[in-house]
Amino acid sequence: EARLLKRGQTSGRSDDNAATIRKRFDTFVSQSLPVITHYEQLGKCHRISAVPPPEQVFAMVCHALEPTARASLSVSAAGQQPHKAADAEPEPAAQELEPALAFA
Repeated sequence: EARLLKRGQTSGRSDDNAATIRKRFDTFVSQSLPVITHYEQLGKCHRISAVPPPEQVFAMVCHALEPTARASLSVSAAGQQPHKAADAEPEPAAQELEPALAFA
């Protein structure tokens, strides 16, 4: 909370105050955290710290997504564009996509 209050001094947001920060955190705990926990239990969520420099965070994201990308796409030796395997399931609608990452 102290870190967020300090950030609020320079963020330019009029709602960066203790009450609003507590409300945001409560909303995260009650609504977002259960979703993250659910997908972690299914092995479909990777926790990645957003504290390191952007280059390191990007590398961690790439590392987490690499197995999924390899499983989802096949690239021919001739260098053709990636395509889905013939027996792959159809893509879900945008609103049905499952989250893959959670930033801490």
